Amino acid sequence: MYSWDYLYLEVKKMKPDYKKKLVEETGQRYNEIIFEQDYIPKEVYIHQINLRNNIINQSLSTKKFEYAVDLGCGTGFHLKTLSKYATTLIACDRSFGALKESKKRVKCEYIVCDINKLPFKPNTIDFIWIAGVLHHVPDDLEQVIGNNISPVLKKKGFY
Repeated sequence: MYSWDYLYLEVKKMKPDYKKKLVEETGQRYNEIIFEQDYIPKEVYIHQINLRNNIINQSLSTKKFEYAVDLGCGTGFHLKTLSKYATTLIACDRSFGALKESKKRVKCEYIVCDINKLPFKPNTIDFIWIAGVLHHVPDDLEQVIGNNISPVLKKKGFY
């Protein structure tokens, strides 16, 4: 059993009010946790976020997608930048609390989901942005990309 499965079972046992409070507090503290409690200094995270946003702008400057997904968006560091290149931007994360915080950054569609069970039909998404996520995937990375991510992309879509 993966640790996420264990955590899910423990959370499932919690009373609804406590569960809601825990989810909200975790989302609110997400940025504090990664900026202040992680071993990587806050300045490094901010620099990485800015570099990624620059990469998005440089790579997509002439593109416009019907459907773009930020897979594992966390609290939405890249949503504002990605929103310039998509008619419909979808922010996905497995953390409801993180998604709740990301709603403060930009208006788009929000979906709580797991990278192993994406809620999209095959060949529907034009572009998937995924950054700072794959090292958290407990399963075989090739399987996740080949069986879960690639099938939802349109034939000429990319990530």
